[in-house]
Amino acid sequence: MIDEEVRRVIDSNYQRAYKILQSNMDKLQAMSEALIKYETIDEEQIKDIMEGRVPRPPRDWDDTPTPTPRGLRRREANGAAGEPGWTTLVAAIFSRKAEAEGRPGKAFPGPP
Repeated sequence: MIDEEVRRVIDSNYQRAYKILQSNMDKLQAMSEALIKYETIDEEQIKDIMEGRVPRPPRDWDDTPTPTPRGLRRREANGAAGEPGWTTLVAAIFSRKAEAEGRPGKAFPGPP
């Protein structure tokens, strides 16, 4: 009898959660896009999304393009504002290694 009641509560709340998610799919999509663009979202961005507005950038967001070995990227991975990210550091290591081996044009390892 207790197992049946537990099952009923779980099923009921599962259906309720599913309906809430389905009816707010546009907000979930907006949050997903903000997370892809900014990597994190804060309270202000969530409020924007929940009120139907496009989320504003995070306070510390720097949208200035930064040169990288593969072109321009808006923000380097793991790099704080004004600091090189891991992509820049890895590129520098491979570039120096390639130069030391007499291959100055081949910064990244790859097929010969």
